[in-house]
Amino acid sequence: MDWVQLVSNYGFPIVVSLFLLTKTQQKLEEVSTLLARIDEALDNR
Repeated sequence: MDWVQLVSNYGFPIVVSLFLLTKTQQKLEEVSTLLARIDEALDNR
């Protein structure tokens, strides 16, 4: 995905929103992976 092309096509606010959504999604995936590992560790006690 080319951010420069998106800015010229859709405008700055929409592209910033998309970027933040992408970052938020990545963080959520990291957190859910961590939670799964913690859950696994607690189950193995």
